[in-house]
Amino acid sequence: KKTKFYACDQIFYIYNSMYTLSSTAVVLLIIISNINGKRLSHYVSHYEPVTYDHEHLAYSHDRAKRSVTNSDSIVHVTFKAHGHNFQLRLRRDLETFSNTIEVLDSFGNHLHPNDIDTSHIYHGHIIDEAESAVFGSIINGVFEGKIISPKKGNYFVEKSKKYIHPHGLLKDNEDFHSVIYKENDVDNPYHNSSSHFSGCGVVGSTKQNMETIQYSSNPWNVQQPDEERPAYKYTRQAADKQHHGPVRTKRATKPKEERNTCSLFIQTDPLLWRHIKEQVGYDKTKTREEILSLIAHHVTAVNYIYRDTKFDGRIEHRNIKFEVQRIKIDDDEPCDHKWSGEQNPFCMENIDVSNFLNLHSLGNHEDFCLAYVFTYRDFTGGTLGLAWVASASGASGGICEKYKTYTETIGGLYQSTKRSLNTGIITFVNYNSRVPPKVSQLTLAHEIGHNFGSPHDYPSDCRPGGLNGNYIMFASATSGDRPNNSKFSSCSIANISSVLDAIQDNKKRNCFKGSYFVLDII
Repeated sequence: KKTKFYACDQIFYIYNSMYTLSSTAVVLLIIISNINGKRLSHYVSHYEPVTYDHEHLAYSHDRAKRSVTNSDSIVHVTFKAHGHNFQLRLRRDLETFSNTIEVLDSFGNHLHPNDIDTSHIYHGHIIDEAESAVFGSIINGVFEGKIISPKKGNYFVEKSKKYIHPHGLLKDNEDFHSVIYKENDVDNPYHNSSSHFSGCGVVGSTKQNMETIQYSSNPWNVQQPDEERPAYKYTRQAADKQHHGPVRTKRATKPKEERNTCSLFIQTDPLLWRHIKEQVGYDKTKTREEILSLIAHHVTAVNYIYRDTKFDGRIEHRNIKFEVQRIKIDDDEPCDHKWSGEQNPFCMENIDVSNFLNLHSLGNHEDFCLAYVFTYRDFTGGTLGLAWVASASGASGGICEKYKTYTETIGGLYQSTKRSLNTGIITFVNYNSRVPPKVSQLTLAHEIGHNFGSPHDYPSDCRPGGLNGNYIMFASATSGDRPNNSKFSSCSIANISSVLDAIQDNKKRNCFKGSYFVLDII
């Protein structure tokens, strides 16, 4: 029997050979060097160090922050890695966060405008590569983000200190401030293990309990048995009947005023604050800055996925966009046992993923298209996210859902509770390992896919696996290294298109807003 596992820069193959030698079982251990390079963590199989003059970049960022002319607002980042010269041309990102964004503290108090600095969020491209794209942030003169290049490939750049043991395999005395790794070098070490399941929590009894709540918003809307529920929600064939039946009809076009922007409320909980605070030397300002960067990176990544997908049902739905309208940053001060003020329920550490989502859903979030909590909790079973699944008709939940009363049976008694089911959660830790950005960004795209009306991919032709990999809505987390991993399957597109059609037809609430794009020539 051959077992494979990784440790530092070596691959160990253990061959268990049972034979008699003085009545002793002998285990032969063969150590083979990893010729692929340096492993960064359980998830990242190879990285290269990045060095450049971060003090000069800090100066350039400060100049851009104060600039009043377009020429001074440009920041350049140049370095060599993976056999390429990277010359990044960056400008401040003015699209991910609303120009009327609100940032709240743990108690719901609005932060002073001077404490809300998003000037460190950037986007741009590689010089002389028109089709390339770059997004990220610059903090203390260090760039962190994603590079998308048809010529060079896709890369992630992160601060090296994020991978110092025990969060990675780096030592605390490394002489480089950043690491860069290819998107294809991100893998899921638990993906093929029968003892681990990493991914979305909308499965099994959790899924059934969520559906029971979703069908309980009206007393006359009795939950249908599985075999009687609208089948389009679960099968491609039924979706094809609805969208691609034998009778060909002309696809309707949307009105000229295109409402395609989904406003977001993002809350970060005390456990995520604590994790980031420990990495930045317990500095509150730097912690807040890192959290804003984390949010921007993930929303931008999701924007790239949804913007490039054609959700064409009866009506064409293009350029779906997400914009952060409100952020609530919970610090961990109320979690201290000496704290005598107002308690924060998000301080609870031993809470399962279902109850964590329910806790978030108790708030009134109907002013937003979607409301999410980012956390750093190692949920049982390797769950990375959970969200309410929208339906074109019938069940409540998903995008634009209002805050209303739902009824459930607890201990044989009916209990009514007001909830917002336009909600979801994601976590950044899995089996005691920090999740790399590629995986957490795909997790957010996956959970939002549920909010938009897609269940997990089904049937088999929408989860093909193989060299091209599975799609975004595959039930188990993907590592993002296969072509399909960042795309929606035809099944998901059909289901999401049905929900968007229902919204456009006023069968569901329409909370989408108009887009206001800023054209940057950089």
